[in-house]
Amino acid sequence: MKSYLKWVVKYNRWVLGFCLAVTLFLGFQIKNLTIELDPDKNLPQDHPFIIASNTVKKVFGSNFILSIGITNRNGNIYDAAVIERVIALTKELNRIEGINAANSISLAAKKAKNIEGYDSGLSVKAIIDQRLNYSIEENKTALRRAITKNPIYTNILVSEDQTTTTINLEIDSDTKRFEPIVTQTEEILKKYETDSLEFNLGGLPYFLAWLERYSARMGIFFSIAILIIGILHYEAFRTHQGLVLPLITAIFAVIWGLGMISLTGIPLDVFNATTPILILAVAAGHAVQILKRYYEEYNLIKKNSEISDDEANKRAVIKSLTKVGPVMIIACSVACLGFLSLLFFRITTIRTFGIFSALGIFSALLIEMTLIPSLRSILSPPKSDEIHKESSERVWDKIIKVISNTVLNHKKSKIFGISFIILIFGFVGSRFLVVENRAEGTISKDRPAITQDHFLSGKLAGTNTMNLLIKGKEDSIKEPEVLNFIRNLQALVESEKEVGKSISIVDLVMKINQAMNADRLEFFAIPQDKELISQYLLLYSISGDPGDFDSYVNFDYSMANVTVFMKTDSTTATSLLVKKIQDFVEKNAPKSIEVSIGGSNATSAALNEVMVEGKVLNIVQIISVVILVTGLVFRSLLAGILAAIPLIFSLALNFGTMGLFGVPLNITTSLISALVVGVGADFSIYLLFRIKEEISKHNDDRRAIQEALKSAGKAILFVATALAGGYSILIFSFGFYTHIYLGIFIPLAMLTSSFSALIVLTAAVFHLKPKFIYAD
Repeated sequence: MKSYLKWVVKYNRWVLGFCLAVTLFLGFQIKNLTIELDPDKNLPQDHPFIIASNTVKKVFGSNFILSIGITNRNGNIYDAAVIERVIALTKELNRIEGINAANSISLAAKKAKNIEGYDSGLSVKAIIDQRLNYSIEENKTALRRAITKNPIYTNILVSEDQTTTTINLEIDSDTKRFEPIVTQTEEILKKYETDSLEFNLGGLPYFLAWLERYSARMGIFFSIAILIIGILHYEAFRTHQGLVLPLITAIFAVIWGLGMISLTGIPLDVFNATTPILILAVAAGHAVQILKRYYEEYNLIKKNSEISDDEANKRAVIKSLTKVGPVMIIACSVACLGFLSLLFFRITTIRTFGIFSALGIFSALLIEMTLIPSLRSILSPPKSDEIHKESSERVWDKIIKVISNTVLNHKKSKIFGISFIILIFGFVGSRFLVVENRAEGTISKDRPAITQDHFLSGKLAGTNTMNLLIKGKEDSIKEPEVLNFIRNLQALVESEKEVGKSISIVDLVMKINQAMNADRLEFFAIPQDKELISQYLLLYSISGDPGDFDSYVNFDYSMANVTVFMKTDSTTATSLLVKKIQDFVEKNAPKSIEVSIGGSNATSAALNEVMVEGKVLNIVQIISVVILVTGLVFRSLLAGILAAIPLIFSLALNFGTMGLFGVPLNITTSLISALVVGVGADFSIYLLFRIKEEISKHNDDRRAIQEALKSAGKAILFVATALAGGYSILIFSFGFYTHIYLGIFIPLAMLTSSFSALIVLTAAVFHLKPKFIYAD
């Protein structure tokens, strides 16, 4: 290590130039970063719900449906002004790039048909005849009658109180970004606004578009985080170099991390948009450890020798990194391995978070072993007033004195007793923790993404969907037995209060049968003759359009799609419904068919299932990595167990607080535990190494503990407050719980982790006197 650092200092300008060149190269790669927003791709593709969802998208069309509700405040949807706008908007909105006009539907769409029977056959016409003048009462009455006689559209295109109608736009399944589509939609709607008309948007694309909008705030918050971390570092060191050097390290590490992940071709998503703050704070934290040790070594060299300031500067650079470098390599390796263990997680977002974080920390390590020593050796040595400012007593020293007094002068039963109470609190609180992934857990209830969606779900069947995929052989779907089963299945799901409606080919077959029998109510039923059903469908195809059935059956009638509209996206409610469906299918499905479940709500239920399974595994993996690597480094299993103390405390307090305050475990909050475990191990490793070093210098272990806390302990406080300060700005991301939860729980975890390391870990070492620390 020493020879390497001498080489870096000797060729400092070349090393600095190389680092700048790499930074420019990787910074240039950032423009190639892509964002992936498809929730289905977030989950393992071998999950049954995802397989079904992918089949539905491939065969029947995308499940990305953007709903636009048009409400007449002063009347009903049959006013001429409303009909004219439905016609005009349907045409204009379908021209937006990314909209699949063939599968989009409204009262003015070609797929919205009025099915009627007459003496010699079946009549299938568009519900709205765009040639007619709907200010004429006769035409309004005819339209009202057509909608009433085709109940498939009630609560889908027309509300029961007939004040609201919808335009449902299907967005291409390979769409990468939804915000531009939603923005264009909103701009078009503004042109049609009147005092009497109200527009509301809903559906998964609208929610995802708002996620994009909120995530765009990260540019501002990242800049503020840099400022906060810089201020905290200046307060810690009271020198300009103490402000600048850690920030240079941190910013370069973020650029390197982003550049590297861009080169891998791995897409990011909105949930990973905050990771640069993590890299920023962690990289700055390691730089603080180096800088703190540099000032210590520089002071000692100047006190004990008569060499020049420049020579003392270079020696201090080499000596400080010779001491801290190996510890930093171990700490970064543990953090990287911990984050890379997230690759075993089956959720893509969390795997990406693991890769991104590991690359960022690895970048920070490379920069701290190259850029920082080369730059530090080029810069002017610290002046006497800088040395005085850095070593002068401030609030950090007072905190360390209190901690030293607590560890050394209080009974161990008191320290460990309080620690036990904290763990009990965490255990009890975590019993109330609920796994729930829903829009309201991400965005505040008073934001348009929620209020408008709730309005539409209240007026209509719901903007959240589940798909029931029926698969058999060719023409299986025409079998009366299969159609009766589908009808009963629809009756089951519609009996649930969270379900607004379901539609399938059965609804059309029953309507055709009724139309062919003089519209008599008793014939709104499934014919019990396969041949007759086939004839009815053939008759429809003569009058209707070829694509009318595309959302319901495939071309050879071997597959059918039942779309279930739900008024909630609650994964708890969805999971209960899924269980009822599976039980019903097991008991009642004909042997000739298979039933599988997909759609946006089913995807969320799958996310819950995978998250519960993976979260425990993830925590065990990362803690195991910390115990194993630390144990190998110190050649002691006890060392690994002690290093895990801060991680266990921070996890217990975080999960306990979340459980007691009703904060759900979702993608966002699950990332917090991974971050806590990955970063918190650094505190343990730095502290254990420094205590071991000080024990070897002093015969008095009390003094050794005090010295270790004054140096490494104070640096841990700097790092923890920088991380907490950098993330705390996210509390002000009003309306976006993804950011707010990170802004609350990461600072809580960092402070818990740091103080448990400084107090509980240090007390354990002091009272247990383990051989790996005290052995010569």
